[in-house]
Amino acid sequence: MKRSKLLHRILSNKEGSGMLLNYLSTSLNLSVCIEDIDGVVLLGARSQTHSEKVPVVLDGEIVAWMSGDPMVATLAAWLNAELVRASGQQKLGNEVLHLYREINLIYNFSEKLADTIEPDTIARMALEEAGRLLPFNQGVVILWDEQHLRFDILATSGIPLMQKSDLFREESFIRKIAASDHTAIAHDLTNIDDKPHLRALMYAALKVKNRSVGSIILASNEQVNYTAADLKLLTTLALQSASAIESALLYEKTVQEALDREEAIRRIHEVTNKFVPHEFLRALGRNSLTDLRLGDHVERTVTVMFTDVRDYTTLAEQMSPEENFRFVNELNGMIGPLVRKNNGFVNQYLGDGVMAIFPGRAEDALKAAVAIQKSIQQFNKDRKSLHQQPVKIGIGMHTGSLIMGIIGDRERMDAATISDTVNTAARIEGLTKFYHASILLSKETLEQISTPDSFALRYLGKVRVKGKQTLVHIHECFDGDAAQNRQGKQAAREVFSRAISLYFAKDFPAATLAFQEALLLHTGDETVQYFLEKSKQYMFSGVPDDWAGVEEIASI
Repeated sequence: MKRSKLLHRILSNKEGSGMLLNYLSTSLNLSVCIEDIDGVVLLGARSQTHSEKVPVVLDGEIVAWMSGDPMVATLAAWLNAELVRASGQQKLGNEVLHLYREINLIYNFSEKLADTIEPDTIARMALEEAGRLLPFNQGVVILWDEQHLRFDILATSGIPLMQKSDLFREESFIRKIAASDHTAIAHDLTNIDDKPHLRALMYAALKVKNRSVGSIILASNEQVNYTAADLKLLTTLALQSASAIESALLYEKTVQEALDREEAIRRIHEVTNKFVPHEFLRALGRNSLTDLRLGDHVERTVTVMFTDVRDYTTLAEQMSPEENFRFVNELNGMIGPLVRKNNGFVNQYLGDGVMAIFPGRAEDALKAAVAIQKSIQQFNKDRKSLHQQPVKIGIGMHTGSLIMGIIGDRERMDAATISDTVNTAARIEGLTKFYHASILLSKETLEQISTPDSFALRYLGKVRVKGKQTLVHIHECFDGDAAQNRQGKQAAREVFSRAISLYFAKDFPAATLAFQEALLLHTGDETVQYFLEKSKQYMFSGVPDDWAGVEEIASI
């Protein structure tokens, strides 16, 4: 039928093939008649004088008959060639259309996925997106629950395709699909006893790293001829959905693990509620715990430093509880002495992180941070020899006024540090992930360092972090980076400084070129890459007139 329509279109083209065929038959003084396979005359008229009748063929199938004078075979050959050409154009057009649909699907769905982190919402969005492009009236997203070792229905669309009990029956057709890692079209459903109403079905596995975590199933109780292009669209949708769902589940797991870790730390503090660091005691002018009095306090200008292990949850998942415990103790056992060696003390061990206070010089804190990063490099060499994953640590610090004292009541006392300085230092540590830097310090800390030129520093800009109105000026110290990275940053230091100045001057074209130049000098600099992408974005989208280069970091 599609081939007949193509022939009709060619012959009805009064400015193209149809006109040329008329011209040829007229010029050659030929009497020609073209009839489709149903006997409908498409061109010319039947005549008893026609001595020749030849088929018009496309893809091995007769689509029409051409009758006329002996030369009609020549015209038939030309028309066959014209059909082949037109068919090729049509196929190419269909392929382009399918490609456009696939690209459009990826783009639209990716934008929507960026706005949600809930697995069931992602599954529902996947079915909605499928409904825009594919014919079905029954849809379901099924997910394997690793924790409870069972299948769950994540989202449905249209007429109910199944009952939840279907997922518990081993012989259930739907369960077999959900447990499969295949992607397929099922047109013949006559032998499926538990789903006799189905006429067409198509399904795609939700795969993450070659591991199936469920399926998207589309079906219809009406006859639908699903095509390979339809299956490819569904497969693309399934792959995007699977990755997003996996990330959402991992996020939920990470949040829960963080809450569990905080609860564990709180319980530890309950047990040790009357013990405080000896350095804390000395800062209060006391020599022992028995000397402490409720209300003891002192106000000091100090530098507060926070450290945190990057991707700690991922590391922890690869270790047994005992290995995890040894890992944390080994790490803290390395950090604590370096803090004390540089005239500071650990105020709190935060599981995979540390809060340290440096009551004296600000450069003590920076020297300790550099020493910690260098120790981590040796630490990772040892881990590599044991075929273990390397560890990365982010360190942030801020200098300001802080009150250290003993608060609570006579039956329950605790050592406390009360100051916005602590919050700011913690936020700056969080920014190390944002800027891909190992050590960050505030302008207030830098101003208290008597010999700043003895450190490798570069300015990264102004930041407004979550919950604070005051801008924080951020500097990076890369003395603690690995040798190759440190040398690369040093080589590109002047270019980067120029690029940053152009960036804050809103000269984004020039800034973009400068950042690219910096990357040529040090290709592995992720901080430069971050600013390059921002500069390109602003170059094309523009910024408000009152933009002052302040980064609004709502998640830190």
